[in-house]
Amino acid sequence: MGEDIIGDLTIEEYDAIVNFIKDNNIFIRSGSCNRCGMCCSSIYDKHPDLGGVKIPCSHLSFDGKGLATCDIHEGVRPQICIDNPIYPTACMVPEAIESCGYSWKVNSELKKEDALKMFDRICSLCYRPCTWKDEVIKEINEVCK
Repeated sequence: MGEDIIGDLTIEEYDAIVNFIKDNNIFIRSGSCNRCGMCCSSIYDKHPDLGGVKIPCSHLSFDGKGLATCDIHEGVRPQICIDNPIYPTACMVPEAIESCGYSWKVNSELKKEDALKMFDRICSLCYRPCTWKDEVIKEINEVCK
């Protein structure tokens, strides 16, 4: 088994999710980081159905202006930190999505059937419940051919 990132998620498991999302281009991200810190402060330690709770990353801190900063940003950061937030994941609770400087949309050039299969695969790879599942499925049905 691989090294734990948080709770029961291993680097290999996380990389499988991220690489699948990147390789299939299902989500298009725009915007930029506004250093709100929400994506690093609301991570589940394990699946909520198994008693998981939201915890902040141990490397998250805030500067004198209240902007999020990472204690290891200039050092060797795990891939999860480099990629995050890759899409509006369940670890990004509603308040995180609302404060985040990034926004996402479904790639409208995908065929609807393919996009639905890819999103279903993403949900099956992720151990977290999908907060935005209904909204993403609705968007896929609206924008994909």
